[in-house]
Amino acid sequence: MSFTDDMTVKQARDLLRGLAQNGGHDCPVCTQRAQVYTFGFNGAMARGLIRMYRTGGQDWVNVPDLGLPGGHMLKARFWSLIEKPPELVREDGSSRVGVWRLTEDGVGFVSNRVPIRSHARIYNNRCLGFRGDPVMIVQVLGKRFDYHELMNG
Repeated sequence: MSFTDDMTVKQARDLLRGLAQNGGHDCPVCTQRAQVYTFGFNGAMARGLIRMYRTGGQDWVNVPDLGLPGGHMLKARFWSLIEKPPELVREDGSSRVGVWRLTEDGVGFVSNRVPIRSHARIYNNRCLGFRGDPVMIVQVLGKRFDYHELMNG
């Protein structure tokens, strides 16, 4: 099935949702790429959480001050391992202030007591659910980021 001019918005939305789940497609209205990504929890993310824990325990930490490469560690929010303060905003109104803290599950994961599912399914910066087996932090510490795994789901 393909997009047609006589489709209802619901029909087009349902079609795009299906296409996004199966390899992705450009939205016919805004041309933005619509794709569900399956993101695996990797060693760099685990090391970032450990650095957060060593720096602040379960207190608020300014993550950019940790000098971590890339922003992948912040994807730990999809597993509810970190959280940001809801009330903190920049002068321009943005909530992107760089301050995060480990949740109870985050501390448990860093302490090798709480397992997480190995992969999160992410669409439009929201977690749709999880896949894969439960893993502990010691199992993911050696796991490298895999671009092909991300793109192929």
